Amino acid sequence: MSQYTFRTIIEPEKPDGFHGFAPLLKGAHTYGDTLEETKANLKEAIKCHIQGLLKDKQKISLKIL
Repeated sequence: MSQYTFRTIIEPEKPDGFHGFAPLLKGAHTYGDTLEETKANLKEAIKCHIQGLLKDKQKISLKIL
């Protein structure tokens, strides 16, 4: 199995918690009460997003920067 690295962004959410997303994967967003929880949720969100694309036989197009 191949391994990929995705740039992720985690921002503070008001009034508390964190919002995390992967800019290259539209729809891969998550939330967590702590930074650690957000990182774990984001990893799962990316995994589920890619699995969904594969299941639906959609093309996974990634920009190589």
